[in-house]
Amino acid sequence: MREVYLDWAATAPPDPLFLDIMHETATRYYGNPSSVHRAGTDAAAVMEEARMRLARGLGCLPETLFFTSGATESNNMTIQALVKRALVLKKDFSAYTVITSAIEHASLWEPAQMLKKLGFGVKTVRPDAGGIIQPGALARLMDKQTAVVMIMGVNNETGAVQPVKELVRGVRDFSAASGKNILFHCDLVQALGKLPLSLRDLDVDSASISAHKIGGLKGTGALYLKTPANLDFLSVGGGQEKGVRPGTENTAAIAAFAALAEKQQPLIRPHLEQSREKMDMLISEIGTIPAALIFPECRTAAADAHYSPYILSLAFPPLPGEVAVRILNDHNIYVSAGSACHSHKKERTRVVESMGVPKALAECMIRVSIGPATTSEDIAAFLQAARKHVAARSRIGGPRSLNKPQHTTGPRHSAGPRRHTG
Repeated sequence: MREVYLDWAATAPPDPLFLDIMHETATRYYGNPSSVHRAGTDAAAVMEEARMRLARGLGCLPETLFFTSGATESNNMTIQALVKRALVLKKDFSAYTVITSAIEHASLWEPAQMLKKLGFGVKTVRPDAGGIIQPGALARLMDKQTAVVMIMGVNNETGAVQPVKELVRGVRDFSAASGKNILFHCDLVQALGKLPLSLRDLDVDSASISAHKIGGLKGTGALYLKTPANLDFLSVGGGQEKGVRPGTENTAAIAAFAALAEKQQPLIRPHLEQSREKMDMLISEIGTIPAALIFPECRTAAADAHYSPYILSLAFPPLPGEVAVRILNDHNIYVSAGSACHSHKKERTRVVESMGVPKALAECMIRVSIGPATTSEDIAAFLQAARKHVAARSRIGGPRSLNKPQHTTGPRHSAGPRRHTG
């Protein structure tokens, strides 16, 4: 039985181009980029070329990109810089407030909770029922103690595309009126290589990306800093990456990452159209499976600009998500029960619960995520297994309370998941 991989949001299969370039670079340019001999300077030149190539695709200056081990490190670096700033200025931690969203990836959410334990002020902006952070909701939380706002570009569980430009504009307006310099950090992991992306247009102060989400090597990524001097980082060492991120760089993985991002740049829009067709097929056919639910309710078509056509959350209540994942796995179909980085059940349901979905229903959620190599046959195989094996294990209907949303917070979207009755 062939395998059907539908967990691209967790990681993408390695791209052959990436593997070829990494092997060639590792073999030919093996020197330490910090060494002053020819092997070292040749490796450094390869890395700087990679920085320029990656910057062109992201719409930013090469000197604003710093290579890291991935988005988790980049996100943590940004938060830890706030700690160092407070320590250097000898200020009470409570003088700083961080605003983050309830839908953030664990690599931002958990460090924010760490700040809270240290005494920093931490505020959480909730999404509306469609999973979107509304500018008005953010504006109501900002005050003169706000130091950093952290809101992701595309949610990794629901695919909700956040209005980052509008959110940043609101922060800039508040900063101008209050005289307070507020930094805006954005996790762009699920946007890189999938949606048109220009850091210059977004106007964020910092952003994080990872290579393995687009077919690169795990443990490779970058941190964008519009004005590097605005942040001072905790990690120290050999001074690599201009002191922003010490540690010997992985030249081969970095070179391959840049080449892969460059390769994908002209393919973003064609792949978007192809993915919308596949996602439309998936959404439409899910509607024919009794008792199937889609999160959020307003997700009716892949052409909706508010959602990435690469990610879909659904459920077959009252069947727990973990059980649905195991059933599909037994038939060589690979999906996930939410984010792969959620290590415990409370964290796994946080995002959809913040949208007003009851916990019992949130625990039924699974995530289907596709990529450029996903075929219509893959979608058909998933749908057949979902209908024959998953839905068969789920009671039709279920307690009415499972489908009753707890709250609505935004005017744009109707609340709760959509129940399909076939």
